[in-house]
Amino acid sequence: MLATARSVVSSSGGLFAFSVEKKGEEEAGEGFECRETGRFVHKKSYIEQVSREAGWGIAEIEVSVIRKNKGVDVHGYLVILR
Repeated sequence: MLATARSVVSSSGGLFAFSVEKKGEEEAGEGFECRETGRFVHKKSYIEQVSREAGWGIAEIEVSVIRKNKGVDVHGYLVILR
């Protein structure tokens, strides 16, 4: 997905922004995983790695509440790539 977005956005000089649910760096396992909720979570280091591999520069990665689940804040990363 990141490589495809890069090919589309690079011609216009634009930015690519998205959010993902947060997986703590201290958590065991891969850089991402599917939780019991059916939603994927990602480590910040994994986002940085795959973004750079796809040719993106990282403009911003910020921790934020990205949504609510049954009234409970769900923390994630807001990511802006250039």
